[in-house]
Amino acid sequence: ILSEIFLILSKYGEDGSKAPYRNLENFLKSPKIENLGLQDGKITVQQHGFGKRIIDVDHARHRSVRIWFDGRRKEGTKKKIYKIIERISDYTPNQIQGWREFTEQQVVDIIEPKHINNIVNLQMEYLSNINQGVDGIAGNDFYEMVIGVRHTKKEAGEDKKRIDELFKQLLELPLKHKDELVSKFKNWMQIKTFNNRNSVLDNTRHNETKDIQVIEQAIKVGSWSAGCQVFYDTEVFYTFWYKLLKRAAEVGQLQWYYTLIDATNFETTDLV
Repeated sequence: ILSEIFLILSKYGEDGSKAPYRNLENFLKSPKIENLGLQDGKITVQQHGFGKRIIDVDHARHRSVRIWFDGRRKEGTKKKIYKIIERISDYTPNQIQGWREFTEQQVVDIIEPKHINNIVNLQMEYLSNINQGVDGIAGNDFYEMVIGVRHTKKEAGEDKKRIDELFKQLLELPLKHKDELVSKFKNWMQIKTFNNRNSVLDNTRHNETKDIQVIEQAIKVGSWSAGCQVFYDTEVFYTFWYKLLKRAAEVGQLQWYYTLIDATNFETTDLV
């Protein structure tokens, strides 16, 4: 129960200034955002309590590409704009693969007004208000939406229902101070979700052999953590821990052991 509670809360810590449960509640309470349509190169969105916002499509097209073609960015970030285009358009992966050497302007020309409208619609699913970033611009926050490190309001609704069920189960257990524990979960526990996820993004590499994205957990790990596995992201850790405990429960495992081996002087053949 506790591992799943931590797993759900780790998704909604944001900047760590509020308890994840309160962020989750506030997200679900936020008024619906409406897209009033695309007309004359402008997209209008509105939300009760926040008014209207006019998005200039041409500006959004150029700005979205400029972010990823900025010469100050790390080598290899240009490929992220193609990942974004794949999500917001009907272009095939083969078509996109052929654009790898395109100039900035050529990439801008690929993006049509309807694609910017798709960006806006996606932002509406992930953000609580129009001033939080519903702007049609595919920057870092939007890339996080595309690759799945942020969560939609629909997903948040499912998580809220589940965590309230878990709190109820916790309160039914014969534990001391359980009311205080649930109160702490709801009001005090803080997690810097966005910072953790940025660390994950910064330390994710593509494994060419297996054609998968791999989080290089051990980067920047000093001798103090010898024999340990370092997880940059709370959600990654609690996903691992939740699955581990679930499997342990299925086989009835109640005790845990580990062994540290100094392999410094081992020959390569000894390690196989």
